[in-house]
Amino acid sequence: ARAGRELRTVSFDQDEQLGAQNAILLSPDGKLLAALTVKTNASMSSLETKRLVTIFEVASGKKLQTLNLKTTKTPFVNLSQPATNQTISLAVAGSAGDIWLAVRDEESIKVFDLASGRELKTFPSPLANKQADPSVDIFASNFVFSRNRQMMSVVTDRRQIKLLDADSGNTLHTLPGHDDARAIV
Repeated sequence: ARAGRELRTVSFDQDEQLGAQNAILLSPDGKLLAALTVKTNASMSSLETKRLVTIFEVASGKKLQTLNLKTTKTPFVNLSQPATNQTISLAVAGSAGDIWLAVRDEESIKVFDLASGRELKTFPSPLANKQADPSVDIFASNFVFSRNRQMMSVVTDRRQIKLLDADSGNTLHTLPGHDDARAIV
């Protein structure tokens, strides 16, 4: 394919929007596209926000499935409160019909089988220590699987890289950080 040539357009539902700038991933074989999306619905008393991952077939642009991640309801009385910055990111690994999709937020890393949409495992996401200044972004979203899916590398708030066992979420090793830490495996 030539660089910069549009291959396919995918469409979101009318009440659905892209959840973040870095919230789109292609499967390793290029056949599937995963996009983090958000749906917001207002009622008389609250605002409901659903975080989803929508899976598309690249060749046709057809929506194959939607994974429900998290739903939060905020009563209108609390809407004047400062919103917490919710960072979420995606990683993908595997080949052919055996592809994993991982979704990381401030609380957890969830791993799904991309073909079935079934959640395979969940473990705590490496979190930051509470900062005195709430304006400081204390969550790093970068993470990636090793090629054999046995490890994940996760960038932490302290600009460290933690190597995690992909089955248990246990830390195998911590690499000291610096100002420009990137997830590696």
